[in-house]
Amino acid sequence: MLEGALKVVQFLDIEGATKTSTLFVIGGGIIQDVAGFAACIYKRGIPWTYVPTTFLAQSDSGMGSKAGLNYNGAKNILAIFSAPRTVIMHPSFLETLEEEDLLSGLGECFRLCVTGGDVFLARFRERLEHFIHGDRTVLSEMLVTALLVKRAVIEYDEFELNVRRAMNYGHSLGHALEALTENRIPHGTAVVLGMLIENEIAVSRGVQLAECAHDLLCTAAKLVNAHCLELLVQTDFLSVVSLLAKDKKSEGKTIKLALLHAPGHIAFHSLKLDDDTRSIIETAAGSVATKLSAYTDPRREAVY
Repeated sequence: MLEGALKVVQFLDIEGATKTSTLFVIGGGIIQDVAGFAACIYKRGIPWTYVPTTFLAQSDSGMGSKAGLNYNGAKNILAIFSAPRTVIMHPSFLETLEEEDLLSGLGECFRLCVTGGDVFLARFRERLEHFIHGDRTVLSEMLVTALLVKRAVIEYDEFELNVRRAMNYGHSLGHALEALTENRIPHGTAVVLGMLIENEIAVSRGVQLAECAHDLLCTAAKLVNAHCLELLVQTDFLSVVSLLAKDKKSEGKTIKLALLHAPGHIAFHSLKLDDDTRSIIETAAGSVATKLSAYTDPRREAVY
């Protein structure tokens, strides 16, 4: 990804871009990260406009100020704050997306609505039922619901000094799952699975009620297709601790996980980066896989 950012820098240089130029970035989250990173470092930053074309980018990454590049097998380890001057979103792009891409975007919507609290979660669930029965027109409503949560958090804490850190819920283990499966699990789906695994850990530590974890799993099961579930079952967690050690929330020999107490209430809890934590994560992931496997959803077989 760093090479990609440097190619954008080369393009800007060849075209004679100046501080008064505007770089237009059209595409999904990876394009956003690469081009946003380049725009920020070129001549100490030039303006850029973003047109997100995926549901994942429209529902989450398109709003904010982050640009992160993967490096040496670690997710977003090269990262800066780089906000576009303008974001132009058009729901028509969603009409061309495959089911996998829509489920991935819905995963981030789900995470944001859980973070927002019961009112937002209820709105998401209502519209999800319409989507499951074939109504794709509700995607725009789900998008707006998720972005209301994201906007409120960013306006309060743009540079992740306080409450915005709660946006990492599901991401530490979600990013690890992406790496462990060589990115065969889409980002939004990996975040959903990361949420569920973290919920299992939260229950085991007595910070989340089992009823809450079960309630969220029932909704999340509708967002995880058979292919991704099988990848979770097959995942070897032997190197998960070394991956977490590269996470931006790691501090020395511990990592702070954003654990959900209840919808709308997240706090950080420290876990040691050792074999005991690996075992905890492996057990939690196994429990999630077992529970999802028992959940019957006819759409799973229809996907792909």
